[in-house]
Amino acid sequence: MILLSGKLALTMLAPLLMGLYVARLVAQHGDIVFSGYSILSFSITALFIVVSSFLQVLYFLGGRALGSGDPARYRTCIQAGFWSALSMGLVASFICALAAPLFAILGFDPELVSIMQWQGPAAALGCVPLLMLVVYRIHASLQGRANYIAVLAVAGALAGGLVANAVARFGSNDPNYIAAQILLALSTLNWIMLIAAWIGLRSLDERASDRTTASLPTPPLPWRDLWYFGWPIGAVVLMDSAFRLSSTLAMGRWWMDTLPVHSVILLWHAVALVIPLGIAQAAVQMVAVANARGDVALRNRVALIALALGACYGILGALASNLFAVQAGALLLPEANFQSQTKAQLAELMVPGGIVLAAEGMLVIAAAIQRGVGITRALLVQALLGYALFGTGGQYVFVTVLGQGAVGLWWGMALGFSVAGCAVTIHCFHNLGIGVSRAI
Repeated sequence: MILLSGKLALTMLAPLLMGLYVARLVAQHGDIVFSGYSILSFSITALFIVVSSFLQVLYFLGGRALGSGDPARYRTCIQAGFWSALSMGLVASFICALAAPLFAILGFDPELVSIMQWQGPAAALGCVPLLMLVVYRIHASLQGRANYIAVLAVAGALAGGLVANAVARFGSNDPNYIAAQILLALSTLNWIMLIAAWIGLRSLDERASDRTTASLPTPPLPWRDLWYFGWPIGAVVLMDSAFRLSSTLAMGRWWMDTLPVHSVILLWHAVALVIPLGIAQAAVQMVAVANARGDVALRNRVALIALALGACYGILGALASNLFAVQAGALLLPEANFQSQTKAQLAELMVPGGIVLAAEGMLVIAAAIQRGVGITRALLVQALLGYALFGTGGQYVFVTVLGQGAVGLWWGMALGFSVAGCAVTIHCFHNLGIGVSRAI
């Protein structure tokens, strides 16, 4: 499980590290350019996370088909995933292309909006291949080819860093356009990676359609199952992303001077969450296969190992966030902007930031385990209470009643994620029939 988790985490970690490098390149062109890029990047990331989380249902559907020995049904699951990724990628592209007018309606600074006018369409071109690569990653993992997709992710990240550096050095001298040029280059690279994944994984499609399955009747595409099990996953992650996004928009609207620090913390969170996400993706497919085979003991053992790994990582991550807050900021923010006020903001915001990281890591893993047994709808209540009632309500109390300003947004996020994480984890133990004494 640890080996599979590592491979899956690497496929996400490599592009995220590349994203941090690109963010540093963009930050060198001024606060306004970096703020516009960071807001747009986080908005795109939020869209990507929501849609790709919906596609995570393929781990359950595909794992269930493999566990029950039904290759024909597995094949239709993956086909439905590709069509879903294509359609949702087109919608995401449309939203990204309209980023500038949308942010103008929200009352953002006109200079910030003008920068997004070019960045939005450039980023939109890469949405479709980005989401289709998620399906290839799931397909490869379920078929035991996670190695290839991990190597492809690392190669793509290295190429992306080189391309972004070349554009930053030899591209436009106007800082308003440099970020858009980098995004355009990365969108082109996404298409190249999609083609490479299609070529490299054709053998999986050929194996799924070989003589042993060609004579079997082809079941219809499982649109009902995809939607029935998938939309609650997407809805939960949508609440998660909307919670973060609304906090980012509020920060940019009322605490513009703190937005760069806020963006840096979110970028590091995106990187740090790769490990829990890798554990979650390994757990969901292993739980799905074991559950389909009726092996309850193996299913619960996998669940306990995944939760234990997530708890240990969360504690270490929270400690690291607090101990190395200033150093983490220094790796991304330009030295010219790294003043004493910035250091103080980092140290202050990283305290609740570490709690958010630990709580969200446990939430991601516990939710994934339950998806492996087909439980998706019940998590909506816990997420709604955590994010909407305790999270947004907590932000209102911390910011307005207690007058904590920008840091109050983060303490509200910490409260919301902690409540949701605890509720989903307890629900996971209950649904799998694991008692507290056995868990200990």
